[in-house]
Amino acid sequence: MSRRQHLPTLEDPVRLTLALCHEVANFLAAARLSAHLIGRETDPSRIRADAEDIDTVTRQAGAIVAHLRPLLTDAPASRLYVDPREILAAVERAVTQPAPRGPVLDLRSQGDLPDLRVDADALHHLIVTLVFGAWEASPPGGRVRLAAEVDEGELVFAVTDTGRPYDAETPDARVGPRGRCLVLDVAATLVGRWGGGVYVETGEAGTRVELRLPVA
Repeated sequence: MSRRQHLPTLEDPVRLTLALCHEVANFLAAARLSAHLIGRETDPSRIRADAEDIDTVTRQAGAIVAHLRPLLTDAPASRLYVDPREILAAVERAVTQPAPRGPVLDLRSQGDLPDLRVDADALHHLIVTLVFGAWEASPPGGRVRLAAEVDEGELVFAVTDTGRPYDAETPDARVGPRGRCLVLDVAATLVGRWGGGVYVETGEAGTRVELRLPVA
């Protein structure tokens, strides 16, 4: 049985800002440790795999850092008209498969999509971090789908994975906003400012996250 929930917008960004900074510190600490240890490897294939992991972690940290400015400064001037297909293309360029053992990214969009009026850079990094979260939740050989479509007069960016279902009620999620829980809190806050909403649907087959935005 699947469960669908609408995520609330958080009015105070301070808690999320602190949590983001903590998350960045964790990513950078992991990258630093891996960079020190890679010099001990002698197998070229192992060095390549470790280097790919370091690259993935640093890109995740960069995407998390990019959430700070939009959270702290709600500037209407940053909301520009953008073609959703440009957002998808930018995400595809920025998010490559972390390693050969990782899940496959399946990118889909309708032929004609209406423009949006959003902070395009912030939306781009939201989708990037959602894709990374979906990858981490998926098993090797799994599949992550990123789609853009119009539904009931709204433009929907949907990230769907075939991994373990996201559950905001689990003890780990209640410890504080971290990982996927943190990114979804950030997404709900920013998308809410743009007049949209974030929905999460979970079931045995995995998790689907929808960013639903009003068309321009």
